[in-house]
Amino acid sequence: MARKREAAMPEPEPRKGDLLPAVDPTGDLLDAGALFSSAIPVLGGAISSVLSGWSQERKWQRVREVLEQLDRELRNTKTSIREDYVRSDEFEDLLDHTLRRVATERHEAKRRLYAAFLAGAITSPGEPYHEQLRFLRTLEELQPDHMRIIHAMLQEPSGEAARGLSGTISQSLQRRLSNMPQERIADLYGQLTDELKLVVGGGFNTMMTAHGAEDLRNRFTRYGERLVAYIRAAEKEGRT
Repeated sequence: MARKREAAMPEPEPRKGDLLPAVDPTGDLLDAGALFSSAIPVLGGAISSVLSGWSQERKWQRVREVLEQLDRELRNTKTSIREDYVRSDEFEDLLDHTLRRVATERHEAKRRLYAAFLAGAITSPGEPYHEQLRFLRTLEELQPDHMRIIHAMLQEPSGEAARGLSGTISQSLQRRLSNMPQERIADLYGQLTDELKLVVGGGFNTMMTAHGAEDLRNRFTRYGERLVAYIRAAEKEGRT
């Protein structure tokens, strides 16, 4: 007699309002976790933590935060919204790329940058599509320590240091980031100049006037100035 075929388990239905597909913890995944936990007990806690971290709810919460910030920024803007652009396939694709990054981004400050990026794309949609994607990749590569360097560069020159005879960019950043190793500052600054193209290259250890070494707000490239604008918009929104 032929064996009765087991009915296939139905796929979980997505919840109303979810922007990302529902996560189905399959039996294979759970079996693999149990196998490693029993074979190598010391990994049990780490594996459980990672598997529980694959939570749709956590990803959805990140996306919701960014969409709520985007809504606030658009309501507060005095710039008219290009509705034809928002309805276009190009914007829908850009929104998809952005929200996928948001869902996996752990740092709140960077998530605020993504919201500012979307607000800028909606209110000033002049950048070509692939240039927008390039900027998204730049945002994705930004580390929290990159942000610390950028914030240090945006500080106004301190009166005493700026009145000196001479100085270097390296010395100014070391003074403002005293808890960060000198080698780390140099490496991050090099990444901002050579890899991310956000800061004008050269001059890091070059002796210059004290005011020139202290006032680093004009050291950003045109590409970097766009990021600075998003940072200021995100920080303004964070204070409201």
